Amino acid sequence: MCTPDSNPLGTILNLATGITKEALNYNAERQNNEYKTRLALNNAQIAQNEALRQKQLGIEQSRLEKISGIQEANKQKAISAASNFDVASVTSQINYQDNISMSNYQADVIEEEYNTKAKSYFNQANSYLKQADSYQNQYNNSVFQNALNALGKTAKVSNEWISTKDKANSGGWY
Repeated sequence: MCTPDSNPLGTILNLATGITKEALNYNAERQNNEYKTRLALNNAQIAQNEALRQKQLGIEQSRLEKISGIQEANKQKAISAASNFDVASVTSQINYQDNISMSNYQADVIEEEYNTKAKSYFNQANSYLKQADSYQNQYNNSVFQNALNALGKTAKVSNEWISTKDKANSGGWY
């Protein structure tokens, strides 16, 4: 009496178990990739928000420096007037304008410092966005590779199954 070889059936079971393990591994990989992508996108948003905050702080600090400069120039003008200095004189006007110009210069320096910080945060945000893209590309490549592997193993399982059935139906003499 002919009995089919049980080895091909074991091979089929081993392949099916392998496919199941790969599916579980793939699911874990997918979840890890999604987590890293979300984390990178979140970090990009945080960096971008900080860049905008730094930019706004620069504008505010610059504005305060200009106000302070105007107040200081007016204070000096008032002190000069109280000392019976002619505040309408050319010298007094030049002094006043110098104080205002120095304050405006300082305000520009302050704003530029904050803009430099903001630019650094914007660059960091772009880096995180590129990282998220990289994770997404890795995931897409992994999906494609896993799909090809699964198709190949499914074809192997099918071939083993068909071969086992054919051998069982044909008498199974080897």
